[in-house]
Amino acid sequence: MTAETVPPLEVRELTVRFAGLTALDAVSFTVRPGTVHAVIGPNGAGKSTCFNVLSGVYRASSGSVRFGEHELTALRPHDIAGLGVARIFQNLALPPRATVADSLLLAASA
Repeated sequence: MTAETVPPLEVRELTVRFAGLTALDAVSFTVRPGTVHAVIGPNGAGKSTCFNVLSGVYRASSGSVRFGEHELTALRPHDIAGLGVARIFQNLALPPRATVADSLLLAASA
């Protein structure tokens, strides 16, 4: 995909509940191609939960995650990654002299 053909990532009213705990409550945002965004907040704010839903690791209780014409909330993680939506996990054990490219390749092979 080129920058011109990458669709927006649209998150609408995303809610995630674990038993009696609401981790995300009606979160909505759009990420357009070529833009940079940050998700910040204290521990327990739902940042990782949000990324886990976007990548298919967790299932949303309600809401929608769309990447162009694709509804991601019903897809498996490898199907979502195949569309070009993926995440890498924080890993403090990366090789000390690895470049960013090396680290991304290492994550892709995990």
